Amino acid sequence: MIIQVEGCIEEHEKTAEHWKTCFSQLATLANWAIKDVPRMLAEADVALFFYKPPKVVEVLIEHCKRLVGLMKDMVARRKN
Repeated sequence: MIIQVEGCIEEHEKTAEHWKTCFSQLATLANWAIKDVPRMLAEADVALFFYKPPKVVEVLIEHCKRLVGLMKDMVARRKN
């Protein structure tokens, strides 16, 4: 019985380590998005004044702006 419990504990430790790694990667991605995406999106938005991109590019930029706005709202709500 002890061997079974030890095996179960080992399996749970592996699962916990897996999820810790996944969470860490997700946090890194979120931090990058919070810092770099709004800046890059603003630069792309400014470029629209100088270049006439295809409509699909304009739609993508507008969609990204909405997503960044939603992300900022979520972060602001979490801080309150």
